Amino acid sequence: MSEPDDRLFPPRPILAASTAVFRDGRALVTRRAKAPWLGAFSLPGGVVEIGETLQAAAARELQEEVGVEAEDFRFVR
Repeated sequence: MSEPDDRLFPPRPILAASTAVFRDGRALVTRRAKAPWLGAFSLPGGVVEIGETLQAAAARELQEEVGVEAEDFRFVR
């Protein structure tokens, strides 16, 4: 029997930010390159680093994952 995946069943909450990018009526999605959910489609995003704002984390992850720089951020509540 294998150990549970720390990303699916973390010992503590993990703060993350995802970014929905819309342009010309289309949405940007990525394919996950790592487990969990390897190969599944998802929004670009990832873990917020210590001391980082949600907006900074979202912008950094968007740049790292798909090479896109965002200029206008709006939060969905």
